[in-house]
Amino acid sequence: KHQFGNESANNNQPNKRLLVFGLGNIGTLVAKIAATDLSTNGTSSFDRVYGTTRSGKEIENVHTVQFDSYEDIRDIIPFCTHILITIPPIEAENTTNTTFIGEQPKNWSFCDPV
Repeated sequence: KHQFGNESANNNQPNKRLLVFGLGNIGTLVAKIAATDLSTNGTSSFDRVYGTTRSGKEIENVHTVQFDSYEDIRDIIPFCTHILITIPPIEAENTTNTTFIGEQPKNWSFCDPV
């Protein structure tokens, strides 16, 4: 079980935390860059980087969470200062458990709910 919100800030600056929904090609690239030392004083852009994954792959310096681990994701979100969504859209006709309010628009696409 992850412990969220207990990380200390670098150099007394406010904590910056990134959550990347979808660690595919682009999400992984962004998460790696965000978690990498980008400055000469030894600090990265973010104090903590989280990412959701289907495959369970591990990424150095990125705290991965299974994409369907709703409790963990719900616990992470309040502590994140930045959220990036890189999950692919799905076609509406492929959704069987989706409730639409009103009439479903033609050719409607949306992101898979997390």
